[in-house]
Amino acid sequence: MNSSSGSKGPSQHWDRPVWTPLDDYLTQHYSHMRNAEAYFVVQDRLSFSPPIGGTIVLSGRVLCQYGLALDVEKLLDFDRETNYVSTFYYKYQALMGSPPVRVFRYDNVHTYTAEGHPDAFHKHPFDPRTGVESEGPAGWIGLDNWPTLHDVLDELHEWWLEIGQHLTDSGEP
Repeated sequence: MNSSSGSKGPSQHWDRPVWTPLDDYLTQHYSHMRNAEAYFVVQDRLSFSPPIGGTIVLSGRVLCQYGLALDVEKLLDFDRETNYVSTFYYKYQALMGSPPVRVFRYDNVHTYTAEGHPDAFHKHPFDPRTGVESEGPAGWIGLDNWPTLHDVLDELHEWWLEIGQHLTDSGEP
């Protein structure tokens, strides 16, 4: 694997591979989570699987203030020879309340080619009062704009400050 030449890992499907030493990835992840605990995160219930068949799974739930949560599922290619990782699949589901209602979801699980999306990177908006997905296709965000876990936690926090805290039982601000 040679990240500077743009070569791809075992199951990397994108034109923008970002290979990072596993130790650096873990250090950055835990540093971001500690920073988020200072303003928003209440409990980090994420865990990394041991490498299985060249893949590491990061999954679980992040509990946040105001009854918000974020379900996370990320698959990382793992190159045993170099000890580098690269994300190739992700799904971030923002939730509110108990029982949880969906607020938004980012993923690259499927492509909306019929709607003109050139790749699988998109965002699903939901009605936060009902958890029902908004009408129309998911919004394309593109390969160059796929969010990190930290980006999504920040977005969920901002959503709460701007919109979520103002929702009433009728759903009106």
